[in-house]
Amino acid sequence: MAKARSVQSGKIWQNRRTREVLWTLLKLQKVESGILVISNHKNKMEGEIGVFHGIFLTGAKINGSTETGYAAMKRLLEVEEGSFNYYDYTEHGLGDLDQNLKLRITQIINLMPNLPVNLESAMGKNTLNRIRAMDAAGSEERVEDYKVDQAVAEQLRALDEKTMNMRALIFWGIFLVVSSVVAVLFYVKH
Repeated sequence: MAKARSVQSGKIWQNRRTREVLWTLLKLQKVESGILVISNHKNKMEGEIGVFHGIFLTGAKINGSTETGYAAMKRLLEVEEGSFNYYDYTEHGLGDLDQNLKLRITQIINLMPNLPVNLESAMGKNTLNRIRAMDAAGSEERVEDYKVDQAVAEQLRALDEKTMNMRALIFWGIFLVVSSVVAVLFYVKH
């Protein structure tokens, strides 16, 4: 693997599954070519998933084995405990992870945690028709699909912003209440 800049990393555990990791990728659409490395320390398994513009999963492989494609991706996305690291490979490209899978991240998120056994089921009827249309149609339809995905990313950013403001409001509210109680107790004792 060529050197690349790490964009996001963290642990995969009970409160942050690979589903949440994929939500994070949707917010990182500025990374044209990304590689998501998932490690399962318990089973000593590590693999890579190719990501295009934070919208499509393009391919996968399990390091140290011959397992590639959707089967490898399914195994990696089913990891329950481990770690992940997302790298920006825009300068290098996806290489052997460009397996032309074209799985929409939103489609995979909707299917999780019970990912289908085969690729066709994972893609769904609408996704297959959309890919056929993208392959046959001009760039105008691709731009429309990209706009839809951009709109989803904007909604996610807005949701993050709302929850951030709510968390700040709750923090300052608790701070104000605790400060008031401490001040009253201090006044009563003196």
